[in-house]
Parts: sequence; C-alpha cells; structure tokens
Amino acid sequence: MNLERDIVDDLKRILARYQILTPNNFAERGWPDKLIQLPNSRVVACELKRVFVNKGNYYTLGELRQEQCAWLAKWQFHGGLGFVFVGMISNDKLLGYHCIAMNKWDSWLTANKQKYYAVDILADEDVLRWFIDYARGV
Repeated sequence: MNLERDIVDDLKRILARYQILTPNNFAERGWPDKLIQLPNSRVVACELKRVFVNKGNYYTLGELRQEQCAWLAKWQFHGGLGFVFVGMISNDKLLGYHCIAMNKWDSWLTANKQKYYAVDILADEDVLRWFIDYARGV
C-alpha cells in the first residue's frame, strides 16, 4: 500500500534534477511539505497528499488543512508558485498523480472543499513535463 512517504519518494525521484528542500518552520502553521529550487534560485512550494479515489471516480483534498490553503494563497498572492502533488490510490494501488495548481490565488482558500476527478492521470514523465511547464509559467 502506498503511504504518504512513498508519495514523497516518488516526487523526489521524478524531480531528481531539482534541489528539493524540507522546511522546518514550527513558528508558523501551514508551511508546505517541500520547497523545490529552480535553476534561477526561484522556489516552488509543494504540498504532498495521498488520496483515495472513491467509486464516483473522484477525491477531495480534505486532508489539506485550511492553514495550508491559506499559506499557498498568500504565497501565490505575492507572486510565488505552489501546487499540491497528489498520489491517487484505488484498491490499494497507485493509479498515478495529479498536480493541482490554482489560476487565482484566492482559489486556494476552497481547494480542500472541491471534487477532483481521477481523469488525465499523470505518469512520472508527465509530472516532470507538467512541472517544467509550470515553473516556466506556461
């Protein structure tokens, strides 16, 4: 069974060309699980979640706490890039991944209340391509 630490290992393997940092900020709640450093020293915030796809073929980010949503909203409001790397599980098997980013900063405030459908599932190479495009601002 895939655990959240397996999802972390997957992200590190897929984005091995990038420096991936683990922030330890206990003074402020909501900090992301990982910070990914781009070649130009820009940093992308990344929250990691393992979710279970239900019989309706969707999942929610109910495990994404409101302070995490607020942190990502504030980060994006100030020009930062951030996303949620999602490992989707069904019948105890990893289906693949979603990379969830928001077009508008305030959309993060309700990200944990939305339904996300398990379509357009990404494999490893798709995640890398998505991240490269996202980091370029495409």
